[in-house]
Amino acid sequence: MTPEQQRIAIAEACGWRRCCHVTDFKDGCNGENPRGIYTVLPDYLNDLNAMHDALATLTRASLWTSYQWALHSIISLAGKSEVEKLWLFHNATAAQRAEAFLRTIDKWKETK
Repeated sequence: MTPEQQRIAIAEACGWRRCCHVTDFKDGCNGENPRGIYTVLPDYLNDLNAMHDALATLTRASLWTSYQWALHSIISLAGKSEVEKLWLFHNATAAQRAEAFLRTIDKWKETK
């Protein structure tokens, strides 16, 4: 997925709605006000705070377990000590967390 496709997929999973044009979004937009206030989507791939907000939408324990497994598979842990593995997991980048989130909610699409 391109970074823009990832940002749009995460935003839609968090409740953002498309308005008028593909790149115009507004939180909770119903499309009835095409001249409404449009917002730039959060930078989920570079902003840990934005990813924290996205991850807060995973409310079921089973989703959290799936997210943790997805993140674990994304982070390269081969040959690392247990302490290094724990550090890498807890210090995952926003982009790594974004991919794990999208895989968890079945919105990740492999690029060709």
